[in-house]
Amino acid sequence: GKLAADIRIDYDSGKRYRFGPVEFEQTVVEPELAARFIEFAEGEPYDADQINDLYTALLASGYFQGVEVRTTPRPGPEPDVLVTVALTPGKSRTWTTGVGYATDTGAKIRLDYRNQRLNDKGHQFEFNSQVSEVLGGGAVSYRLPDGKRRDEWFSINMGYKYENPEDSRSDEYRLGLQQTRRRPGDWRETRFIDYIHEDYRVGDERGTSNLIVPGISWAEQPLLLTGRPRRGNRLNLRLSGTDEWLGSDTAFVQVETGGKLILPLGANARLLTRLEAGWTIKDDFSDLPFSVRYFAGGDGSVRGYDYKALGPTDVDGNVIGGANKLVGSLEFDAQVYGNWSAAVFVDSGNAFNSFSDMSLQTSVGGGIRWYSPLGPVRFDVGVPLDRDAPDSYRIHISLGPDL
Repeated sequence: GKLAADIRIDYDSGKRYRFGPVEFEQTVVEPELAARFIEFAEGEPYDADQINDLYTALLASGYFQGVEVRTTPRPGPEPDVLVTVALTPGKSRTWTTGVGYATDTGAKIRLDYRNQRLNDKGHQFEFNSQVSEVLGGGAVSYRLPDGKRRDEWFSINMGYKYENPEDSRSDEYRLGLQQTRRRPGDWRETRFIDYIHEDYRVGDERGTSNLIVPGISWAEQPLLLTGRPRRGNRLNLRLSGTDEWLGSDTAFVQVETGGKLILPLGANARLLTRLEAGWTIKDDFSDLPFSVRYFAGGDGSVRGYDYKALGPTDVDGNVIGGANKLVGSLEFDAQVYGNWSAAVFVDSGNAFNSFSDMSLQTSVGGGIRWYSPLGPVRFDVGVPLDRDAPDSYRIHISLGPDL
């Protein structure tokens, strides 16, 4: 017969531990602000992942340099875990500078300042600036914790922005209020209202515009993915508009959406897809200033074409933008050696005034990626398939995360 044995194991794990009280050892911020970082309640089943999430969120807030989370199991008839959080203050003021290059903007210089802890209430101040030939400006933001959760904010924003693509010019001054709330899942909801003064030239047309624009947006906020992620997704939706009765010079409604998806293929390859779309409801499109018109073309749009070089044109051939936009991309990326990858892609899209006159421009190409410590650096060559394209090919150099 078979040489075998039956084994039976009986075990009793006992009662499951639950979260006990949370005690803070800190004088960095108000106790109410520190408590906002806790996303579990006393009496809930103990979960180590919740402790790791608390540690990560406290460290990422910028308020603290040292974060120590101690857990003390307390056996008993109703076993629980006492959580003790010890915090030391982080550096409140940081300056950052940088230089770079992208084919959309040319050479650029950046200077940023941030005070991550103006007071023990957690208020923050931020200044960002960038100077380049095509795109630049500066903005300041004052924000304060708002709502009930750790990543909910109210902010006051003010800034200046200029754009100088080939056929246009815009100088935009903006003052706005913004409120951010967390929604189920990884979604964030932002409600805003902006006052925008803009001096612009589109083709041969010049104008000045004053707009008061309220709106709301939703963005899916996935986990921060660094390096070369094998899988991930991003999605956003934005609704905005205005009318003369609000004090604006014109009236319109805009809906914008966009997303990106990364999927693994085999052991070392990926598929990256991207889609952007925008629609404008407006009687007379010519009343719209440059900042709310749609264009296509450039590093993150339809490669093979210059920055904002695609869209409806005037009688002189100047690109003046459109009321709608549709852009898509499909890219195959394979790791070839160390931090280097090779990619091939097809991009298609355009800006247009109505779906009846929509004419999508398509390009194909390939490139290499170097996944540097600062993020992926892309070198692409895009070839337009349109015989009337201004260039037979175009080189694109860009830096930024895959999502």
